[in-house]
Amino acid sequence: PGQDNLFRCFQISVWAGKVYRTHGHALIFVCLDNNRFNTIAMKFWPLIAVFLLSLPSMQGQSSRLSKADSYFSEGKLEAAIPLYHQVLQRQDVPHAKINLAEAYYGIGDYHSAANWFALVTPMEECQPVHQLKYGYALLHSGKCETAIRWFNIYLEQRPFDPRKPDLLNACDKYQSLKNKSKGQVE
Repeated sequence: PGQDNLFRCFQISVWAGKVYRTHGHALIFVCLDNNRFNTIAMKFWPLIAVFLLSLPSMQGQSSRLSKADSYFSEGKLEAAIPLYHQVLQRQDVPHAKINLAEAYYGIGDYHSAANWFALVTPMEECQPVHQLKYGYALLHSGKCETAIRWFNIYLEQRPFDPRKPDLLNACDKYQSLKNKSKGQVE
């Protein structure tokens, strides 16, 4: 039996570094005969190298997103926010944007929430509740007229919402509450 008929098998082990705080690894087995291996290796070695080098960062990115999602679902919004920012610096993940907007809204940072909801509203994943929260975030940021516009967009999709009269008069109510609070002693 000649060596030409034997298959070569290569095991490539890629370990995730400490930077990503993971202990997992990926094993890739490549089994090719001599001629096919040489041809494929020569043509595609740059792509293979880039793929192998990106495995640890993809693993770190997905673990960072998983951790952020975990914090978010546990109500640890302040811990989730920086992780979502790190994920979004490297790739566009729609649900990370949505959760980031929701997290800022949840901690009462309405200015940041409004900025993120502004990015969420044109997305396919946007739900009417995001439009409503965007309106509330704008209202709390002092942008009444823009808030009313988003409340109207929300109400087009949810015309029987019992909050409709309050939403349509939100600027007047907001201004009235603001005036009352100025006259009170803290």
